[in-house]
Amino acid sequence: MLKKRIDELAAIPPDEWSPPHEGLASIDFSAVRNNQRITACLMKDIDGHDAPPKLYSFIAYDIFDGNKPHFVINLSAPQIDIAREPSFAHDLASTLRNLIVIDHEDLDAIDGFPARTSDESPFCRMSQIMLSAFYSQLPQEHRENADEDLWAWHKVESDSWSIEVSSKLNARARFQDNPKPEILALLPAMTIAKSEKSDNIIMLDHPHCIPNDMQHDAMRSLQSIAALEAFSKRYAHG
Repeated sequence: MLKKRIDELAAIPPDEWSPPHEGLASIDFSAVRNNQRITACLMKDIDGHDAPPKLYSFIAYDIFDGNKPHFVINLSAPQIDIAREPSFAHDLASTLRNLIVIDHEDLDAIDGFPARTSDESPFCRMSQIMLSAFYSQLPQEHRENADEDLWAWHKVESDSWSIEVSSKLNARARFQDNPKPEILALLPAMTIAKSEKSDNIIMLDHPHCIPNDMQHDAMRSLQSIAALEAFSKRYAHG
């Protein structure tokens, strides 16, 4: 569904987007398609730098009932520079066409990913693989403790990851570390971000943290690292 939405947004002709409405923190452009008003939100640089605004989200309302969004695509931590008028619409279409949207079918094609369930997003499946890979660098005393949880945290401002083992009883951290460089190099972009290895863009949901939602063991951890390697190779060159 998300891939279809992205294609529909990219297909909106440039002359159908409205002139920009500029607020204190954002610049909004709108277009009407299929009885829906679609708004593209660009975040402005609020630090006083003259940087291009960054694509942030899309939201669509039915023009006859504006109380409930028809759909929302939130890009969370925006990384894509978009020019202001007059090239906004052309830049937007080009950017959207370059997106690689990772869906269940893409993960099904890679050995080692957990089977999907009806209520699970593609990112949930990716998070399980990542947590299992992080398990490989835990000290032995934290690998088989049923009273502990493994978490992974992503800091948007520094684009860095950390892992943490905490007690189930009081959430107090018992172990903290950064992912090993060899594992960190395999992690996909967790937001909209240009890959250093490609001109394309990998799109996944962006979490602030990944909870411990699976059981881990040494063999599964090795299989998960292999799955991340296969994912990285498949999408490294678009």
